[in-house]
Amino acid sequence: MNTQIWKEDTENQLGAMRIGVCKYLLNEEFSTLWANDTFYTMCGYSEEEYHILFHDSATLFFQQTPKDFEKLKEIVEHAYRNKSQQYECFCRLPVKGGSCLRIHMTGTFAEEQIDGIPVVYVVYTDVEDMMRIRQNLEQEHERLNLALQMEMKTVSCIRLMYISNDMQSYMDQLLKEIGEFMHAERAYVFELQNGCMNNTYEWCSDGVESSMEFCQNMDVELLAIWKDFIEQGKNVSIPDVERIQKSFPQTYEVLHVQNIHSIALSPIVQNNKSIGFIGVDNPAPDYMRNFSMLETISYFMSVAMEKKDLNDRLLHNSYYDDLTGVYNRNRYLQDLNQLNGRQIPLGIVYMDINGLKDINDHLGHTYGDKVLTEGASILKKVFNTGAIYRIGGDEFVVFVQGMQEQEFLEQVGILKQAIIGSANCKGAIGHIWTSTCQDISSRITDADEYMYQDKMQFYRKNPNSNRYRCCNDTVLQLADRSVLMQALENQRFEVYLQPKVNFRKELIGGEALIRYHDETGTLIMPNEFIPSLEEARTIRYLDFFAFEQVCRLLSRWHAEGRRLTPLSVNFSRYTLRMADFLGELERIWGNYNVPKQYLEIEIIENDESLDNEFLIMIMERIKRQGYSISIDDFGARYSNMALFINAQLDTLKLDRSMMQDLQNNRRSQMLISSLVQICHNLQMQLIVEGVETKEQFDILKQLDCDGLQGYLIDRPIPVSMFEQKYIKQK
Repeated sequence: MNTQIWKEDTENQLGAMRIGVCKYLLNEEFSTLWANDTFYTMCGYSEEEYHILFHDSATLFFQQTPKDFEKLKEIVEHAYRNKSQQYECFCRLPVKGGSCLRIHMTGTFAEEQIDGIPVVYVVYTDVEDMMRIRQNLEQEHERLNLALQMEMKTVSCIRLMYISNDMQSYMDQLLKEIGEFMHAERAYVFELQNGCMNNTYEWCSDGVESSMEFCQNMDVELLAIWKDFIEQGKNVSIPDVERIQKSFPQTYEVLHVQNIHSIALSPIVQNNKSIGFIGVDNPAPDYMRNFSMLETISYFMSVAMEKKDLNDRLLHNSYYDDLTGVYNRNRYLQDLNQLNGRQIPLGIVYMDINGLKDINDHLGHTYGDKVLTEGASILKKVFNTGAIYRIGGDEFVVFVQGMQEQEFLEQVGILKQAIIGSANCKGAIGHIWTSTCQDISSRITDADEYMYQDKMQFYRKNPNSNRYRCCNDTVLQLADRSVLMQALENQRFEVYLQPKVNFRKELIGGEALIRYHDETGTLIMPNEFIPSLEEARTIRYLDFFAFEQVCRLLSRWHAEGRRLTPLSVNFSRYTLRMADFLGELERIWGNYNVPKQYLEIEIIENDESLDNEFLIMIMERIKRQGYSISIDDFGARYSNMALFINAQLDTLKLDRSMMQDLQNNRRSQMLISSLVQICHNLQMQLIVEGVETKEQFDILKQLDCDGLQGYLIDRPIPVSMFEQKYIKQK
């Protein structure tokens, strides 16, 4: 009786402590000989269910956790082979319903055997609560440790921002520390302005490609999913980008293409307005839930950016002219001092606006300011790599460093032509080039003197006119074949290239245009000499000269491993009428053997009506030889619809006259839209010439034109400049 009471009391105590006891045979099945009630309670099965379901086989019982059972068997077998008295193991005990219970097992080998098979007694201790408590403690420890590390790293980052006033000097290191600490693939700063966002700073981990180049001028609407949050100064967290694929497909595509799987952003706020955000891509999961570091850094970054903006404005006002946007006299004197004595080539241009005082007196200072602004704009377009200064009321100086003399003179020629062509800004120009910057002040004085000589010549030649006519006797003499051939031999003609681009502003080709340098070095535009050459029917020599220059250029690009782009050459109708036109074309091409798909024959529209049947025939022969064909200046004064409809054209070039008041001329827009549709139906592309404004660009893009050409993109420029800007090495 006392024994029974002891057993019941023991069982109760074991049950209270969640301790199960089992007796097993040490055979393949680990057959269960006996188990206490607590064991069955822990498993969730009654003793009867256990016997029926598992046939007292531990092997069957542990089917739900096979890895745990294999681990247990290895431990038991190892202990038995080594004649150990006991073994211990942590494993998961299967529980009815599919769950598991973490337990600690202690097995003791008994001296008892049944049919020669050893017996083992096993004690099961439920450690689930203990393990959960331990896990919670470890997680809390990790959380506190992470918080401490984040605080220390945040302080380190803030210290970086206050070491220097120059954001550029510390941003790379700052983002590197943030990215590495958060185990992210990329850390960055975006700045918001005028509905666009620009990636201004970036750090990437090893093996991750930069996205900064592609993240410029991005529409904020692309990030519609968090736009409102950013504008309200709230943090943004997307733990799994795949979840937004259906609801925000545009945003998803932007992120997916950059291999962004998760993202965390914190806004940068100034004066209660978001001016940008700092973010990380693909950080470790722990940092997706804790924004304290990004929040704190974004706050101090807003202070740093405000400080930078203030410094930039002060610096800008110190060194820039408010009216024209070019450098002022302070910057001129500073740069002059730094340049003096340096062993580098320097080109100097001195320009004075003619009659500015009279303009201000008679037309008002507002108009005078317009003239000055236009003069500065012309200088900036021509000398886009030079330093331009307004050193007085009507005086400008340009320094061009490192440019060789010939290229500098070409640029000066372009400047003179631009000033001649300006309706409002008339200026006198002096220039000088020096191989070193020794005694630079004297060189500037020389340029100033040449400018005054130019001013005197201007007024001497134009006593009653505000427009200088460039055409002179030398140009008229070019109609003489011998004079023209001599000029070609002396390399007075030069091919310029004007880019053609699509509406992503990607280069799709270029047009070869001829410029003439007279004996004084003046750059003469083609409209001054082309008409007389056409009238004299000597235009063919210039046409074939341009074609050969283009073939030679494409051949050189190919040899240098540069990316080839189609180049078009203008051919007068008079040249096309030559009996051996195609033979001469093929002879020149045969000397260079460049791929013909990069050569486009461009036929100029003019007022004279020639035999359409002949032109269509010659175009077909040109096409059969593998060249492309385009009609130039379509829509100007006279347009040959028969050629448009019947000839096998590749490109139709719409004349610049169609651009006049395009934004307000609905009929012009309708006509262009119809031409686009016709061209596309005829497998032709439509290129628009003379595009000069963003408004024109946007309208033409909406009308589905294929490409454009005009000063909005670039003016005709020397080959060397075209190569530098548009033709890259493979």
